[in-house]
Amino acid sequence: MNSPLSRSLRILSSAMLTVAICIGMSVNSAAQAGTAAAALNGTVRDPSGAAVPSATITLINVQTGFRQVTQSNATGSYSLVNISPGNYTATVAKEGFSTGKSSEFELGVNQTATLNFDLRVGSTNTTVEVSANSVQIETSTAELGTVIGTVEVSSLPLNGRNFTELLLLQPGVSPVNTTENSGFGGGFFGNPTGTVVLPAINGQNNRSNMYLLDGINNYGSIRDTYAVQPTLDDIQEFKVQSHNDEAQFGQVLGGIVNVVTKSGTNRLHGDVWEFLRNDAMDAANYFHPVKTPLKQNQFGGGVGGPVILPHYNGHDKTFFYLSYEGFRNHTASNSFFRTPTAAQLGGDFSNLDSQGVQLYNPFSNNGTTVQPFMCDASGNALPAPGNIQAAGTPCNKIPSSMISPTTVYIAKTLFPAPNPTIAAQSPPFNGVDTTPAIIRQDQISLRFDQQIGTKDRFFGRWTAAWEPITASGGYPGVTGTTKDSNYNVAVNWTHTFGSSSVLELTFGRTSAQANHGGSYANVPSNFYQQAGLAPNFYNHGVFGGPIVPGFVVGENYLGSTATFVGKLHYTNIWEYRGDYSKTFGRHSFRTGASLASYGWEQPFYGSQENFDQTQTQDAAFDSNTGDAMASMVLGVPSYAEVDNVYSLLHGGKIIGVYAQDQWRVNDKLTVNYGLRYDLTVNPRQGKSSNGSDITGDFNFSNGTYILQKAAPACSATQGAPCIPGGTLPPHVVIASNGKIPQDDYTNFQPRVGFAYRLTARTVMHGGYARFYDNWAGITENISNFTQLWPNVAFVAAPGGFNSFGPPTGLANDPLNLGTGTGSIKPDVSPFTPLNASPYTDPHLKNGYSDQWNLGFQRELAPGAIATINYVGSRNGNVATTVTANAGCSGAPCPISQPIPYPYIQFQVPYTKSISSTNYNGLQVSSQYKLHSGIMGTIAYTWSKALTTGCDGYNSGCEVQNPYNLSMDRGPAAHDLTHIFTTSFVLPLPFGGGRRFSTGSSLMNHIIGNWQLNGILSLNSGPRYDVQDNNAISNISNFAGIERVNQVADPRRSTLDYALDKLHPINFNAFADPPTGSFGTMRRNSLTADWGRNLDLSLFRSFSISESKRFEFRAEAFNLTNTPVMGTPDTFLGDGNAYQGGTFGLVSYTANTERQLQIALKFYF
Repeated sequence: MNSPLSRSLRILSSAMLTVAICIGMSVNSAAQAGTAAAALNGTVRDPSGAAVPSATITLINVQTGFRQVTQSNATGSYSLVNISPGNYTATVAKEGFSTGKSSEFELGVNQTATLNFDLRVGSTNTTVEVSANSVQIETSTAELGTVIGTVEVSSLPLNGRNFTELLLLQPGVSPVNTTENSGFGGGFFGNPTGTVVLPAINGQNNRSNMYLLDGINNYGSIRDTYAVQPTLDDIQEFKVQSHNDEAQFGQVLGGIVNVVTKSGTNRLHGDVWEFLRNDAMDAANYFHPVKTPLKQNQFGGGVGGPVILPHYNGHDKTFFYLSYEGFRNHTASNSFFRTPTAAQLGGDFSNLDSQGVQLYNPFSNNGTTVQPFMCDASGNALPAPGNIQAAGTPCNKIPSSMISPTTVYIAKTLFPAPNPTIAAQSPPFNGVDTTPAIIRQDQISLRFDQQIGTKDRFFGRWTAAWEPITASGGYPGVTGTTKDSNYNVAVNWTHTFGSSSVLELTFGRTSAQANHGGSYANVPSNFYQQAGLAPNFYNHGVFGGPIVPGFVVGENYLGSTATFVGKLHYTNIWEYRGDYSKTFGRHSFRTGASLASYGWEQPFYGSQENFDQTQTQDAAFDSNTGDAMASMVLGVPSYAEVDNVYSLLHGGKIIGVYAQDQWRVNDKLTVNYGLRYDLTVNPRQGKSSNGSDITGDFNFSNGTYILQKAAPACSATQGAPCIPGGTLPPHVVIASNGKIPQDDYTNFQPRVGFAYRLTARTVMHGGYARFYDNWAGITENISNFTQLWPNVAFVAAPGGFNSFGPPTGLANDPLNLGTGTGSIKPDVSPFTPLNASPYTDPHLKNGYSDQWNLGFQRELAPGAIATINYVGSRNGNVATTVTANAGCSGAPCPISQPIPYPYIQFQVPYTKSISSTNYNGLQVSSQYKLHSGIMGTIAYTWSKALTTGCDGYNSGCEVQNPYNLSMDRGPAAHDLTHIFTTSFVLPLPFGGGRRFSTGSSLMNHIIGNWQLNGILSLNSGPRYDVQDNNAISNISNFAGIERVNQVADPRRSTLDYALDKLHPINFNAFADPPTGSFGTMRRNSLTADWGRNLDLSLFRSFSISESKRFEFRAEAFNLTNTPVMGTPDTFLGDGNAYQGGTFGLVSYTANTERQLQIALKFYF
């Protein structure tokens, strides 16, 4: 058989093999596949319908004059690829026929449009207009996605001017986020008072999305977000692509957020802006009526045009675009605390007498009994030889001999003195911290575009952002500082060979760093000596020298850990990509390879001590005994740690290779098919110069502890890392290939899809594709292996420290590290890996998703399109966290249960690729852009997302029974049954030249040039369930994981709920399971309050000339100030909220109160 399809398959297979060989020979590479370019194809025919070969098709960018030229082949087909998104016209010329010229049309991000030409016999000097309305319909792929253009981006109200809120305009996008990146709001992820949306797309986990900037990887790997947030006014348009039948896209399961920045044009143009917010314009929060003082400014400008130099005119060929935006946010603080009084530092805690609190002497604790502090008949503290007092009258005075000179000196030197005014006005507090949080962001972007003849195009862009944040480090005198610096670089060269071949080479660089630390004010030069602190507790050697430890005192006293220093380079990506396109007959073939190296580096060092009431409580730990400050005055901490951690991941790569064919079977049917392969090359940990490359990880599948490399015997070294006795303990092995995480070589991904033109204005499309998740959690999983046994870079007090007997560590040297020179503990204990660390399966697989869709798209009218799709997927190898080394595998479980690996005396969170998910949804959307300037979107989704186990990596939940995942089958946390969003940009029809004109120039000026814009969002409530406060199954689970039994209808009546929305559930519907068993309540079976929000903006333009105008804006977010109730307290043991407890009580709103913003922009 020698059909076109068989020939294409042979070419496809050969290309895949060739590219794979080339990748295999690469020495240093990596990259994710992705491009923002559009494509245009079609057929040229004569009046009889016969193909017209060798016709010249010229595509012209309206703004820049850039031209792309090709010729139709023997079948009359033509194809233009690597087209920058924008507005275009196209012409076709052939001797003997009139020249055909299209009307202006728009090509969006990654759009493949079809424009056919029917030529008329005549002279090429005669031009015939061809309608390009049909270009709006997607006739070539089954990909899901909607292009959001410049007008929508710049006009719609966005709280904080973060583009991610516009992702919700597309169907299948859920705003609910319970994963680890859900808390990201400040920094380059937006601002602390704005809205940042990191959504779940088409049923996939929130951390399974990719962010591209001009087709370049813009991935922030620490939380799977973006590294650099593009300035809103820099964005030309963007698109969320998913369920792609084109093999050039991959490496994530969810959406590819493809943002295209603006370029210069033939006309010098730009704008400047300032947006203002303060607390005076905002409503009060439903639960917190006192507003926090706020001052916020966002300001900047952008300018673009042709490059004009002496003797050089860049019109039609050389362009630039430069922008800057600044952000300033001052948020006041009013944080109350308790600081020690002079009497307390002298050991007198008689103030506790009136509160019915008694202090106990921790040095008298024999594990069973503990004695209160004693006074004589005159009320003076009895002497305490050997820290033990004779019998007397219980009191709250500490003998002077027992007072810690270390902690008293620290308190007098570092802690603020009591404020008598605060003590009188706001007892029990006697101090207030009014240090404001100050955020300063600066971002700049510069882009160049160059056309070299008609065959070569080049663009380069550099976008960088800096952000220092200063805030209180815990109390006056301590300052916490965070300094972020991120940048993204893109370079692209495109060369056309003849009329049918295109080569594209791309380079990208993405870097993101977050450095944090803090400092105490006025620390004496001899502080450490005066405090008597052990050098090994505060001296961090090669990591940074001496640092004042953090001291935290509980019970609303004061404390700070701001002095920990972290220098985190969390995104470090070098990207290389090559793509080649070839058109032959009705086939558009494309192949390419990509290579992205990634890494992570973080020195983290510091130390701290915590003090709480436990150490001065009685043996029963009665809540009316003990005081945290008394524990500190005694110098008896409840916790301590020292960090000298150096985390380094190096050698990591993601390699991708693909080949695909777009076959235009005829003018109605287009078929896409291809194959993609991705490989994640896992990195290695640490470096040998500081011993950080000697670390380990548990494999709980077989109970072995894996060392990345062998360590020397302790007898041959001066300290850690080393092996005590020189012989590996039982169950400890060395990684066979020098690294702990093993690579997954199975990531083959077939793609197939079709688009069939039923009528001139209706298309049916469908497709199937497999995707692998190569990026989610890529560095965080492996960073869990940092400097574990036999390293001692992290030393911490054990559980129950200083609680069940006489103190074993005092404030001057709580971990008994001695007086060495610091940075490394001089000895290594026997095999005792850190039991607080989350571990990861060394054979963790890349999660995969089989995705399919079938739908229809219809042009309702010129500029208006409607789409309906059925969207489905099934995922496997989903990363899920379970309790490792758990005991009983079924109920009932006796209290004493043998654990699988008794030589590992602990249970820890353990991530394995063992779960599955599925998604089914009906998605309906419409997008309209009318000649009157009215435009908008409508999107509705009816769907169900189910997960077995959990929702994916760090998704905010753990399974309750690691031996039976089916018990945790239920709706995903991001599952919302109904999601509806609509947006509109509405120039009001009043004034001169509008529908409603008064005939009076004065009145027309007053009522004209107004524009109304808005976004309305409605959705079902997010999911939750009820947990038991304790781990009652006896399998050594962590508290808060196990669910309760549901014994009645958990819903309150509609009337009861309408009258009292703070208590949305029936308290009597739940009960604790019997000890040794698991709860029967289905995971995520309850829903919280439904979401609703209306953002609205009103513009008024004042024209100065044809090209210059001012624009005043007033914007309201949550215009109706409607509170959406948050999830109630879900812990049954917290007690009925109607009886003094908090279970079932809502204490926060899931949305923000109404916030107002005003702005002024100038366009030129």
